[in-house]
Amino acid sequence: MARPITNIKKSAPSEAEQQAEAIGVILKSLTENREAIVETVEILSHLHEIGVLAAVKALLIQRNEVGRLAIQQLNQPSMQHLIKNAMTAVQTIGSIQPDQLQRLLNGLTGALGQTGNQNAAANAPTLWELARSMKDPEVRTSLYAMIGILKGMGKSFQNDSRPVH
Repeated sequence: MARPITNIKKSAPSEAEQQAEAIGVILKSLTENREAIVETVEILSHLHEIGVLAAVKALLIQRNEVGRLAIQQLNQPSMQHLIKNAMTAVQTIGSIQPDQLQRLLNGLTGALGQTGNQNAAANAPTLWELARSMKDPEVRTSLYAMIGILKGMGKSFQNDSRPVH
């Protein structure tokens, strides 16, 4: 009858073998991702040239002080209002249909282009010229849009329980 095996020798790799295996894995990864690594090194080189890496390093070294200052700034009432206003603005813009917003911005850009080069005081239209401009279909369309905006604002103000100043 055979004797049971009671002594099993496990061969553990030496530290030199472990390092050689780790280097092999790293070299394999480097060769498989050569283009990405070269581009990353180029990006880091450009960031180093313009001083971004030095700034980030200094920021990380002083992270506790920077964090303390940032929290102090965020705790100011004006910053809290700014954050809330920004969130409201993003929500509002998100609720507008993209084609409507595009039309509005195109109209605004066109209007700024027309009036941007004119001196308002020197070229101010007379009341008669303003009245005659009501015949222009573009002016009437814009006025109708503005009246719609004013009505919407009025409804919002009336539905709001807070007094309007």
